[in-house]
Amino acid sequence: MPFSLPEYSGAFAWFISDAIQELARAGDPILEQIEIVESPGALGSMFEDKEGFDVELEPASLTAGLVLDVDDVREGDPWKLALQIVMASSELREGQLRTMVGTLNRVTEATGNVVNAEGPLTFEALYEMLDKIEYGLTDDDTLSLPTMLVHPDTLAKMPVPTDEQQQQITDLQERKLNELLARRRRRRLS
Repeated sequence: MPFSLPEYSGAFAWFISDAIQELARAGDPILEQIEIVESPGALGSMFEDKEGFDVELEPASLTAGLVLDVDDVREGDPWKLALQIVMASSELREGQLRTMVGTLNRVTEATGNVVNAEGPLTFEALYEMLDKIEYGLTDDDTLSLPTMLVHPDTLAKMPVPTDEQQQQITDLQERKLNELLARRRRRRLS
């Protein structure tokens, strides 16, 4: 091609890629809260299961298709391109959510952090789940509270804790905080 401009093609590809990724994130309240960190390549992860064995999580491969008709490109119709970007972002978002939930399921099953209410969600099952979770400490030694990923239908069915039940949750959080602080003190003494 006598007038090939590879830098324009590269910039266009980066624009399309960024648009698809940002629209995918913006379309879901959970994904939009996740910070994107660039890495030089695909990274896996490793964790320890409930028996103490290492479990490797392979890097996930996510794709989104973009199909442009040659005639639409020749006509310079920006709306056809915009529609394809939106459709590709939806495909990417679904893949990201499926991968995230699948990974969470695999990790929680392997670490023994699954609570099966076997019926309607009760406060007891919710409390058991909160008790099983491994909490962390923030930089200022306060309890880092977990984030729950709950389907909207399940959220609507979640029981609202009574004052007594709320006090049980507060007591649980206080116990978890004291355990973490005691563990930290023992590590510093060793």
